[in-house]
Amino acid sequence: MTLTLFAAVSLKYSIIEAETYYKQSDSNMEFGNNFGSSASLADQIDQGAPVDIFIFAASKPMHDLAGKELIVTGNAW
Repeated sequence: MTLTLFAAVSLKYSIIEAETYYKQSDSNMEFGNNFGSSASLADQIDQGAPVDIFIFAASKPMHDLAGKELIVTGNAW
């Protein structure tokens, strides 16, 4: 299984470290990461990029996506 993660570039090393620890308990999980600015990641989502989880460093892009009903809340797994 591959988890597609969009995250603020400022979180890159923290995300990679967390994934390293996670893979020790679930070696079947793969991560497809996309790091960038919150605004550019939000633009990609707005244009239809598939993503499972996003972690932004700024709240405005998230609020903009929510206003366009592009955020699904809850657990889809």
